Amino acid sequence: FRAICIGRLLHWKGFHLAIRAFGNFARNNPEAELWIVNEGPFQRELEKTAARAGIASRVRFFGHLHSYKEVLAKLAQAHVLMHPALHEGFGRVCLEALAAGRPVVCLDIGGPASQVTAETGFAAPATTPAEAVDAMASFLADIAGNRTRLAEMSAKARARVREKFTMRQLGLAINEFYRQAVALHAQSRRNPPG
Repeated sequence: FRAICIGRLLHWKGFHLAIRAFGNFARNNPEAELWIVNEGPFQRELEKTAARAGIASRVRFFGHLHSYKEVLAKLAQAHVLMHPALHEGFGRVCLEALAAGRPVVCLDIGGPASQVTAETGFAAPATTPAEAVDAMASFLADIAGNRTRLAEMSAKARARVREKFTMRQLGLAINEFYRQAVALHAQSRRNPPG
């Protein structure tokens, strides 16, 4: 079983939480690995987090890959994307993972949480780091032990992207947003407060 994190190695990406969650999960899954793709100023701290969790040999840092094709190849070899960002406006990597049929593990905040459903991944509670880590570890154990559920989530992840996140769907949603905004503005001008 392979989990993957893809993104700049910055504190707010939450990869330290992913490592801690993976460490809890990995205690009962000795063959599991966590792959981290990209580079950044937080790498040394992430390496220390993996060492403290006792999983340094099972967390592989691939650094910056030279092409998007290489990144997608790594994603294709993983079972799940972990992206517990502490704040993320959209989270394009989450959509890329869903489109590739990889369930996404994120925090229940920001853009990734709006993309993921219970059928396509897991949004951990953004209450305390310990609660988020425990919840993510439980989810990993669940899908690693239930490959049928993992396959169903994979299929539903691809379908969700096709249904909700194509350029056409996003264009329609943006047009509707602006239509409503203009209508509200016009209404407020006709009926000023007070």
